[in-house]
Amino acid sequence: MLRRGGLRFLHRKLGFFGLICTTVIFIFYSITNLPPLEVKVRRKVIPIEPILNLSQSDFIGNPDTLIVNAFEEHYFNLSASNFLSSGRDIPDTRPPRCRTKEYVLNAKKNVSVIVAFHNEAKSALLRTISSVINRTPPDLLHEIILIDDFSKNDLNENILVNIPKIKLFRNEKREGLIRSRKIGAFKASADYIVFLDSHCEVNVGWIEPLIDRLSYHPGTLVSPIIDIIDASTFEYKATSTNLKAGFDWSLRFKWIPRSDEELQSAHDETSSFASPTIYGGIFLITRDWFHELGGFSDNLEIWGGESLEISLKAWMCGGQVEIAPCSRVGHVFRKKHPYDFPHGSTHTFLRNSKLIAESWLDEYKHFFYFARPNAQTIKIKGTEDVAVLKEKLQCRSFSWYLQTIFHELKLPNEEHIAFGELKHEDRCLAVTTDASRQRHIQLASCYDNGETTKWALHNYTGALSPDSGGCVNVFQSLVIMEYCRNSPAQKWLRNGGNLIHATTGKCLESLVGPTVAVSTCRYGTQSQLWSFSVEVHQQ
Repeated sequence: MLRRGGLRFLHRKLGFFGLICTTVIFIFYSITNLPPLEVKVRRKVIPIEPILNLSQSDFIGNPDTLIVNAFEEHYFNLSASNFLSSGRDIPDTRPPRCRTKEYVLNAKKNVSVIVAFHNEAKSALLRTISSVINRTPPDLLHEIILIDDFSKNDLNENILVNIPKIKLFRNEKREGLIRSRKIGAFKASADYIVFLDSHCEVNVGWIEPLIDRLSYHPGTLVSPIIDIIDASTFEYKATSTNLKAGFDWSLRFKWIPRSDEELQSAHDETSSFASPTIYGGIFLITRDWFHELGGFSDNLEIWGGESLEISLKAWMCGGQVEIAPCSRVGHVFRKKHPYDFPHGSTHTFLRNSKLIAESWLDEYKHFFYFARPNAQTIKIKGTEDVAVLKEKLQCRSFSWYLQTIFHELKLPNEEHIAFGELKHEDRCLAVTTDASRQRHIQLASCYDNGETTKWALHNYTGALSPDSGGCVNVFQSLVIMEYCRNSPAQKWLRNGGNLIHATTGKCLESLVGPTVAVSTCRYGTQSQLWSFSVEVHQQ
């Protein structure tokens, strides 16, 4: 029989033992439920031996079969595509220093590659897949998710599903590229997701620079430099690293030259740089951040505007958008879409653009309606969902975006005496870009779909600038595009219907065909008369 003191001692011992047990259980529970530690490693691009080189004939039949109308179905040269190997070599277009650079990677995170397609050419799709498998380190590639958006052509699915890491899904009805990509994102299971088009070829070392940026800033949406795959010859061509992605007030994509200040402030040629938007919908993002942003809007139809929408979401809702010059992906650029839009491509893009304007442009949306007046009668839905998202994520205003991120998008306001389309008779002055990214000024058709170049004539400097950036100058009698320098040589005067180059005193004139130049002013001459969409007052 224990005495009272012995009982107290036993209670103390039991209490102490219980405390120890409770502490051990707590520590064990805490350790086993802690999120895994992020183990980051630095490494250079690892050489990869190609592991996939399927015969084109197994997938598409005889590649030498004559195709009478090679451009008719896909709006690129199908004969040239079929003739090329699925695992062909392409030139390494990275800046030289990229090849020795070390990238910061998370040792336990990898990538889901999402490719959505509708009636894609088999050879182009197979080359996309092959390039991803052959140029992505196996430890970084978790899966390739193919979303077949109710294609009509036979894809030889038995071949596709037997390719390593391929997961093929087929929509039960036509959803469009935008929704199909979002479907792919929901099926992805890796920490990172990257969206590719189905007529791309990723280049050597393409994924490491993208993951590197997310290792530093998980809220980043990062895009590669998009190289050109010629639609006629399928030649792979490098693109300049001195351009970033933007848009005009019609919400059409525009290449924007990086300013001298931006180029000088870059650490070196390998440094990623901020961009107002991405181009072409090819980008890497963390799966969690994509879903937190709401992904692509469910109310966007088929194709058009999704790159702009996700870019605005990223910037305005706490993230950032960058382009990584050491990551290169080739893309076949076609002059038109090979697939059908239920209500036509122009109407679909205009509707998508209006949804973005109403959702994200705030009080600046009236500039969109100035550029696209026919959008006012189009009915949309879904802006209430965006308002809820913006409140949840405490998103910034479009005014902040203009002042902080996209300085180049100028407001057609009191600083300009004229802006909008610049017309001569029934044609519009346009800035075109050739294959080498050189910009030229010429007359072209005026388009109702917003593709026409918009111009602004500055009230104080006299600079004549297109919405894609830069200023108009004169070399001898030629009219050329330059970087803006606030120079008297870039000053233009308005006198009646004439545009006069202040330094030479000569007038802008329409010559034969699309050619424009400056020549001696002959006031009242029809070939020298120009009209802006809006003129505030005459100088």
